Amino acid sequence: MRIVVINQYALPRGSVGITRHGDLASILVKMGNEVTIVSSDFNYLTKENKIEEEPRLVDHYGVNFICLKSLKYNKNDSKRILSMIHYFWSATFAGLKFPSKPDIVWASSPQILSGLSGFILAKYYGVPFVLEIRDVWPSVLVELKALKESSFVHKILLFVEKFLYTQSHTIISVLPNFSRRLEEVGLGNKVNVYLPNGIFLSENNKEKKNDSAEHEKLIQIQKIIQDLRENDKAVFLYTGLIGVAQDLSFLVEFLDFCKTKDQETYDKISFVFVGSGPEQEKLKKMIVDGGHQDSVFVISPIAKQLVPKLLKNADFLLLALANIPVFKYGISPNKLFDYLQAAKPILMVAPLEESIVDMVGVGVTCKSRDFRELLTSIRTLISLPEEIRNEMGNKGRNYVESEHDLERLAFTLESALQETVNRFRTEKQS
Repeated sequence: MRIVVINQYALPRGSVGITRHGDLASILVKMGNEVTIVSSDFNYLTKENKIEEEPRLVDHYGVNFICLKSLKYNKNDSKRILSMIHYFWSATFAGLKFPSKPDIVWASSPQILSGLSGFILAKYYGVPFVLEIRDVWPSVLVELKALKESSFVHKILLFVEKFLYTQSHTIISVLPNFSRRLEEVGLGNKVNVYLPNGIFLSENNKEKKNDSAEHEKLIQIQKIIQDLRENDKAVFLYTGLIGVAQDLSFLVEFLDFCKTKDQETYDKISFVFVGSGPEQEKLKKMIVDGGHQDSVFVISPIAKQLVPKLLKNADFLLLALANIPVFKYGISPNKLFDYLQAAKPILMVAPLEESIVDMVGVGVTCKSRDFRELLTSIRTLISLPEEIRNEMGNKGRNYVESEHDLERLAFTLESALQETVNRFRTEKQS
């Protein structure tokens, strides 16, 4: 199959950030498919543009990346909306110039205008349109206060959302409960394929050559963690985006509470946040204002291939999400599967009805924004004997290796895409 992927934020395999499409595409190519990904040059983590000219065609693991120049933005505001609109037009016009007709167009959220571009291109070429949902837009924007409910833009995006759901031939979602959303909009019978995120098992089990500067950064973080442990502080490590949706500020606020209510536990714990994002500076200020410089560290991200090695140094791995209703559809954060592969107990702070952490028995989930409940969760984890911690970690690793191997997920994806192509052609002939 000739597959075209429309995703503004797609990154090549091995990059720092969300590489879902670069990863899956590299396997699809290995399976005999031809994949072209239309992305932008704007890195959502560093907030920098990567190229001087456009479009730039780059081959990564056999995947053709068309990298389009796009507008910069620093936070969820009007500039981000303009960046999305700019990408929509750029991707659509770039797609009209493909040298070969694709067999299928696969457009991915979170930004929903990517889907509109994918729909237009699928119509133009007379091929099926697959819509992938990774975040439920515009609902998540409203709940994160990035968009005013019932505003003109909100109403337009709601219309576009249902339009794309209706017009797609297949929906792919990383969210385990996304069928609920389809039922809410009257499309419960829509073909919906659950395709969660995953990891390369083989890559996590072998050393790779890396940039010496990145290795030096890893060594520095390992030294910080080592010093904390030598001071009898259990290390809770977080890696990933530092944004509104992660709400890491809640954890710093918790330390304010813990410092006054339970000094003994406060002295036994530390948080290490490795990442970057729009809330990073606010977080640093909260740490200084609260006097937590010896207990919380915010460190810039390291190369993705070094993350598994870093995770091994922590006592516990940390995953946090804001308390917003849209998470009722489920989550599939990439870092969760890296955590499971690291075979460490996990502290999840998220308002979920059910979670992999609870289902597998790999840690503790604090489901409310109650400091006392979080304190209880942390006390429970740090009091566990090493034998139980290892048992929890091994459960997680066994689960991710059996259920979230990217090689296996790519076969599921190829089958879904091929079935969509076959169904489309049959319907066209009838």
